Amino acid sequence: MSLTLILPAPEGAWTWLRLDGETVTARGTGLTELAPDADRIVLAAPAESVALHFLDLPPGLSRPQAQAAARLQLESEAAEPLSTLHIAVGAGEAGRCCAAIARIEDVSLWLEELRDHGLTPDALIPAPLLLGPRPDRWLRHDLDGQSLYRREGEAFGIEPDVGALLTAGSEVETLDRPAFEVQLAEALANPPVDLLTGPFAKRRTWRVETGRLRVLAALLITILSVTLLQQVADLFRYSHAAGRVERETEQVLAQQSGSPGAADRLSDARARDASFARLSAALFGALRAIPDTEVKDLAYRGNALQATLRSATPEAAAAVQQTVARSGYRVQLGQPRAVGTAHETPLRIDRP
Repeated sequence: MSLTLILPAPEGAWTWLRLDGETVTARGTGLTELAPDADRIVLAAPAESVALHFLDLPPGLSRPQAQAAARLQLESEAAEPLSTLHIAVGAGEAGRCCAAIARIEDVSLWLEELRDHGLTPDALIPAPLLLGPRPDRWLRHDLDGQSLYRREGEAFGIEPDVGALLTAGSEVETLDRPAFEVQLAEALANPPVDLLTGPFAKRRTWRVETGRLRVLAALLITILSVTLLQQVADLFRYSHAAGRVERETEQVLAQQSGSPGAADRLSDARARDASFARLSAALFGALRAIPDTEVKDLAYRGNALQATLRSATPEAAAAVQQTVARSGYRVQLGQPRAVGTAHETPLRIDRP
């Protein structure tokens, strides 16, 4: 797996190394020519901009609990208000939890500079952690005008003269550039803390292959087509049923045409048919505007249209009631009843 390590350099510049295992396969200065084609991109935060602390925290804490406990311990040591600082808490090392502190403004500027060049780091590691931990001695390497020091459970970056005073009396192994680069793969395999947490955590980007996108589009079109066909079929079924009722009524009244009052009954029947058509039109016009709602049963009794609405929620039936009522009809809803994952609600529509 290839890895691109972006390192701080004097005067705010960046240098980079392309690693394949322990081997450096490419190197350069500046971000302009750096292509984001590595399997992993690691940005090293300048040592002078990050403070590292190894804290004694209670065992078994979750990440948010450890974050809160670390903030409490570090509040008295912070040189600036905690509201301006980003605190990242990582895994334990030598029985202690590693916490890194950096100014929010600095972290934002580093990430923004990389984004301007089309780069998104997978990890943001404080520069002193580019050295692997040693239980029995300090490792030292000079980078970006700072001396990096690292041993198990401790790490810091400082001016060379001050670092020599702080480590006086301890065994210190100074790494030249080739030795430093050889051990980078080991140090970066499992760093004790990563600054890309909380508000700076890397967000996953979902990428859909073109072929799969076409399949999803075709599937969506099929689903919409089936839904539309179902609605058309329902309208045809109800229209056919209404026509059948009308024809049967005409036949019955025609057979009784010679009886007293036949003409009045025929006139009343035609008026009921016209009323049924108007009420049905108002109902199905409302259904077109309310998604996931359909008519299960439909009947015309006592100069009123009676139906059973099947909807995803009772609120959808109430929306149908309001829409039909705006057309000037009186609409009454019954008590909704849960049927599986849907709701069935009796409905009655008539003239006020």
